[in-house]
Amino acid sequence: MAGIAKRIDFPPLQDLTFQLALQHDRSAYDSAYVALAQYLGVWLFTADRRLFNAVGSALDYVQWIGDDQFEAVPDAEDAETPARRR
Repeated sequence: MAGIAKRIDFPPLQDLTFQLALQHDRSAYDSAYVALAQYLGVWLFTADRRLFNAVGSALDYVQWIGDDQFEAVPDAEDAETPARRR
């Protein structure tokens, strides 16, 4: 699977990152993820409640994944895969 990861240079994002950090009182680390999602035009799904509470109402592309959606992570051997359904 070549080409899954894509390297994005930070300079185009740095002004937006620091603007978001100051505007929402978040760290540059958190704000870099938010800026990257905005730059790429994609959703940012987060389980970081403090990040979501700080930006979620202002930035509709930041979405909360919710509490306790996953009861447990299945073991690879127990997981139902297309091959096991046959």
